[in-house]
Amino acid sequence: MKTMCGWMLALVSLMNVSLANAQEDAAPGKKGKKGAAAAQSSAGSLLKQLEPAQLTDEQTSKIKELAKKTNEAIKTLNTEAKLTAELLKKRRTAAASLKDSDKKGKARAQAIDAAAGLNEAQAAAVAKANVLRLKLKSDALKLLSDDQRAKLPAAVTTVRGQGKAAAGAAPSGEKKKKKAKDAA
Repeated sequence: MKTMCGWMLALVSLMNVSLANAQEDAAPGKKGKKGAAAAQSSAGSLLKQLEPAQLTDEQTSKIKELAKKTNEAIKTLNTEAKLTAELLKKRRTAAASLKDSDKKGKARAQAIDAAAGLNEAQAAAVAKANVLRLKLKSDALKLLSDDQRAKLPAAVTTVRGQGKAAAGAAPSGEKKKKKAKDAA
């Protein structure tokens, strides 16, 4: 479980770094290829995780397109919530400092947001962005064959937490209700 939490924290942190870099590079007056590279970094990090699956060119291009749409949606969220690169950096620092905290799930996320000084709208934007990232991962995994998924470590093929609803899985509790109903 700790390994899975570690992987998810690393993925979220990496995605926040790429988004922060993309926002900095998109500032007026800046030129160069960094903006385009940063926009593709979430695709790059996901593709790196999926390397053992030996993706086809078609799968790779579909994942890049999904990542591009996800990055655009996250950029919009961050712009609307006025999340700056500096705030995202503070949040990453706060997340690292609370890595060994006994808090889990929403309580941990709230502690990280409070330590970073995020307001409610900004914290909500971060949570929505995390759901979008988990959905991206889930959608990418759906493109793989069973043989390809079998080549991946369990930490890569598991989409947990806030992403369950985004991944199309029934929210916790609904499965139990359905089983109880079916048993009756």
